[in-house]
Amino acid sequence: MALNLCLLMTHYGVKEDGPSNPNQIKTLQKAMRHKRASKAAQARIQLSTMPTLISFKQEIKFSMEANRTSSTGDDYRIHGDGTPKKPHWRKSYFKQQPIGPGLVERKLIFIAPVFVNRKYFFGDLKDTKVVYKGENK
Repeated sequence: MALNLCLLMTHYGVKEDGPSNPNQIKTLQKAMRHKRASKAAQARIQLSTMPTLISFKQEIKFSMEANRTSSTGDDYRIHGDGTPKKPHWRKSYFKQQPIGPGLVERKLIFIAPVFVNRKYFFGDLKDTKVVYKGENK
């Protein structure tokens, strides 16, 4: 998940919004002038490791909306026993799209999430959610 977030940040661009806690920055800057060298050094270390907030350069709304991508308007798949798969979100991903003459160049493309088998879902898509689970190794 962290890698996908980094790819999104690379793809859309980010801007620096400043320190996460501006009041603590002022306190640490004041502590750097302390007469005891050990306290000043500790404040300098804390100041250099202070987290900075970043955000996307543009407004991005992360909402899950149904996209119908197949030619028939449905993404209908059947299990081996003939029953349809239950409605679910297919996760988003990045892919390297071949482009240019001879398709030798590559362009990073973001594929948005898609809601599969919507015709079997009778609720509102706003009531759905996506849960990503990482592997424990």
